[in-house]
Amino acid sequence: MTSIPATTHAGPDSERQYGWAVFAAGAILSSAVLVFASDDIGQKVAAMFILSFATAAAVRFDIAHPFVWFAGAFTLYSVSGPLLFHLGVHPYDTWGGYRMSEIDFSGAMDYQFFALIIALAVIGPRQVSFLNVRNNPMADAVYQGALPILIVAGVIGVANIFLIVSQDFTSKGDVVLSGDWTTRLSFAFNIAATALGVYLSRLFSEGHPVTAYSILLIVIAVGIIMVLVIGQRHFLFRAGLISLLVFHIFHRRISIRSLLVMAGFALVLSSVLGGYKMALVLQDAAPVDTGSLWEQTVQVIALKNPEFLNNSPFMQYLKVGLVAALGSEAMTPGNNMAMLLSRVPQDLSYFYGTTVPGDLLRSVLPGFIVQPFVETTGAVYNRLVFPDTVATGGGVGFTIVGYGYLHFGEMGVLMIMLVIGGTLRMIYNWAGRTPTGLMFYIGFFPVAVYVARNDITGPLSQGLKHVLIPLVAMHVVTYLLGNRYASQQRR
Repeated sequence: MTSIPATTHAGPDSERQYGWAVFAAGAILSSAVLVFASDDIGQKVAAMFILSFATAAAVRFDIAHPFVWFAGAFTLYSVSGPLLFHLGVHPYDTWGGYRMSEIDFSGAMDYQFFALIIALAVIGPRQVSFLNVRNNPMADAVYQGALPILIVAGVIGVANIFLIVSQDFTSKGDVVLSGDWTTRLSFAFNIAATALGVYLSRLFSEGHPVTAYSILLIVIAVGIIMVLVIGQRHFLFRAGLISLLVFHIFHRRISIRSLLVMAGFALVLSSVLGGYKMALVLQDAAPVDTGSLWEQTVQVIALKNPEFLNNSPFMQYLKVGLVAALGSEAMTPGNNMAMLLSRVPQDLSYFYGTTVPGDLLRSVLPGFIVQPFVETTGAVYNRLVFPDTVATGGGVGFTIVGYGYLHFGEMGVLMIMLVIGGTLRMIYNWAGRTPTGLMFYIGFFPVAVYVARNDITGPLSQGLKHVLIPLVAMHVVTYLLGNRYASQQRR
């Protein structure tokens, strides 16, 4: 076992008091900034960043704590749409049939801000130590089964790629609209990412970093190939997030500064890779000219907001950079929340929980069984508000804050954020007690990062089917291989 400093430290009462004091001070200060902002979206964005910074400071910027990664990701997803609108560089003229100026970005910021405070207050700043869990010999009960599960999931995933390519699809929308069962095997990549996290944890804990790095390079290559062949970026970023947390916990502590640099790089990379979707299988695909993309972005922004050209070159670069980083998936939760506030209940009635049973069924049962008969809340929202996009096999995501609001208004927001906060608190504490809990925390990490742009179906379904069940399968494989207590016998 390599000698690695603990990633988090369970402090005494004074340390917990420090965490609560810093969090409370940040919440009060940021709330004051928000309240006095009136309808100034820029000031409300600043308030949310103040809250996120204070929250991270409350746990001394330990990136393994939800106060850092959950608060940071939730803030990013919440402010992106409103910020682009505030700066006059939002890439869309309309959203769901409404002009961008007609949807309530200011109100969306209010709801998202206080939703974050609710979740963070439930999670709390208490820190757990992973040291004893990492060194626990019982970790072999899950370690030994990781590689077989990784191989099986990888084989299914590669088969999925070949099946999609063989059918000559020209877009991800075509894949969705086809309804072919062979295109539904992409879940294997999520399972592979979970198994990858467990296997990397084993390699680092047993002192084999070179092997771990080699596997990471292979995973990156596979992820890029998936973008070029089937237009799927999700595996690359999911595996990247899992590997990041494994590296931090099992190998070397990552600073908050390094995390911010990597986050910025990932945002830009996501937009760049979007231009290369299925580039290897589309015969008429032209190479992406970044210079041309830059000029086109500037022209689009200037057409919507002529004052953009009066900005200094530095500000033009900054704003176009923000559009590149935030102008795709990151902005959808804020856009959708603003849309819901403008339409519910004026011309779109509250759902009052009618689609929640469908959300739960889709979470528990295989998708191919219930998908033809049950719609999730997010799917109903997309069908009602973005019918043209859905007709082409696409969608615009959703918003977890809007999920609560669409069902029960303000009370719904309170309830869903209490559930989110309570769930993350439970998983984080479990991670500090058992190896399986830690592996679940690592596997669920990217799911929770994306929670801001989902309804409850995604987190529940993936947490159960793509993280928990594969971990159980690893235990079963280890038992069948007869290695359940191999580490204890070696000692």
